[in-house]
Amino acid sequence: MSPVARIFGVFYAPVATFEDIAREPHFILAWVVLIVCSILMGYTLVHRVGPAELARQMVAAGGARMQSLPADQMQRAVALDTKIAPIIFQALPPVFVIIFTLVLAAIFLAVENFLLGQSVRYKGVLGVVAHAYLPNALMALLVVLILFLRADPTGVNFQAPIGSNALFYADPSTTSPVMSKLLSQIDLFGFWIMALLALGLAKLGNKLKFATTLGVIVGLWIVWVLFSVGMAAL
Repeated sequence: MSPVARIFGVFYAPVATFEDIAREPHFILAWVVLIVCSILMGYTLVHRVGPAELARQMVAAGGARMQSLPADQMQRAVALDTKIAPIIFQALPPVFVIIFTLVLAAIFLAVENFLLGQSVRYKGVLGVVAHAYLPNALMALLVVLILFLRADPTGVNFQAPIGSNALFYADPSTTSPVMSKLLSQIDLFGFWIMALLALGLAKLGNKLKFATTLGVIVGLWIVWVLFSVGMAAL
C-alpha cells in the first residue's frame, strides 16, 4: 500500500492497513496529516473562539485554587493566558504530535518486547502509533467545520468541542476539576484509537491476539485516567 492509501485505509480497512504497516513501517505522512490538522484546529479555535475566551477557559480549568485568586491576580492570569493562547494552540501542536508519538511508541515497544515477549522494532511500533492516532485528525476537521457553522462559537469548550466527549455534556460552571478530568477521558475517538492501537500491535507481534493487546492498552488507559484524576484532585 502507498502511504496515502494507508492514511485512508486506517478508516475503511484497518486490518489490511496494519498488516501492511507491520511488513513495511512508515510514519512520516501520518505525522504530516496529524500536524496539519492539529494546526488547522488550533488556528480556528484562536480566530473563532478567541484568545480571551480560551484564556478564560484555561484559568477556569485550574480549579478552585485559580478561581479563589483575588480579582487583580485573576485578571493578570487571564491577560497572560490571552497572550500565550495563540502559541499554545497554533505553535505547539507540531512539537506535541512528534514528542507524544515518539514517547508513546517507546512505551509500547517496551510493552511488546518485555511484557508480551515479542521482538519488534521501534520503527514498526512508531508506524502503528502514528497511524492509530489518525482519528484525531478526523476529529480536528469536524471541530473546524462545527466552529465555522456555528453562529456564535465563543461558548465552545476547547477541552471537549464536540459531542464525542463526555465532558461536552457537563456544565463547566458546576463541574469540579476532578470530574471534568474524568469526563474528558471518556471519548469515542479515544476508544477508537485504543482499538486501532491494539490491532496494530497485534499485527506487529508473533501470533498475538487482538484481545491480549487490547487488554494491555485498556489497563494502561485506566492507569492514566487514575493518574490524571489524582493530579486534578491534588
